[in-house]
Amino acid sequence: MPMPRRARRESATGFYHIVSRGLDRENIFGEKREKTRFLNLLKDNLKDCNIEIYAYCVMSNHFHLLAKAEKEIMPIFMAKVLGRYAKYYNYKHDRTGYVFENRYNTQCIEDERYFWSCLRYIHMNPVKAKICSNIMQYEHSSMREYTGKRKNREVLCEKALKLYEEKFKDGTSIGTFHQEKDENVFLDTEEEEYRQYVELAWEILWNMQEQRQLQGLEILQFVESRVQFENAVKEKLGVSKSYVKRIRKQIEGELYTIQNGTG
Repeated sequence: MPMPRRARRESATGFYHIVSRGLDRENIFGEKREKTRFLNLLKDNLKDCNIEIYAYCVMSNHFHLLAKAEKEIMPIFMAKVLGRYAKYYNYKHDRTGYVFENRYNTQCIEDERYFWSCLRYIHMNPVKAKICSNIMQYEHSSMREYTGKRKNREVLCEKALKLYEEKFKDGTSIGTFHQEKDENVFLDTEEEEYRQYVELAWEILWNMQEQRQLQGLEILQFVESRVQFENAVKEKLGVSKSYVKRIRKQIEGELYTIQNGTG
């Protein structure tokens, strides 16, 4: 008997971080016109469903949205957008079947600080993926719409633009804001979430190096310090012991690569 789907959590603020990926990690947005078509579908369905978009980024095989909507409205909006894109994609590539992997995933945004952190994470996706070196270079994210570099597509809601103006009215550098580090793990593809966990574990290791005046490999090889590192990672990230060990082995491998001069 199939297991029932887990009910989605409802955000107290109405804000959600939404992610969906192509089936089998296929590059369903591999072409520029495919990314543009998806963004146009977002725009075309906004008013009918009373959805507010505050950030977006369309990558080659997945997308991110930061949106506000009633819990009951969001599935209707996503079904329209994803269904219409799937129909377009299948027709364009002469294929049938599913286009997106499972249901779209959501993460509740419960406070203002996390809202801005999530917005930054979404805009930084192309930079972290090494697609571009500057957030302003990527055409298919909301960053260019926020800064007025894109005038022919209006996906962002008016409230988003006003929030942006208020946030940076005192001359705060947009570039500096987007380079700030976060200690959160944001909703993403499985591979990207793992990368975020590894980055935070590296931070823990660097702090231990400074405190103990030891090299990273020494910390991970000595039983006492290795256990301390693993416990700190487990407490910080809230993941299982087996997942912590996977992260630790990943970092050990990177350290050996650096030590041997092959990185």
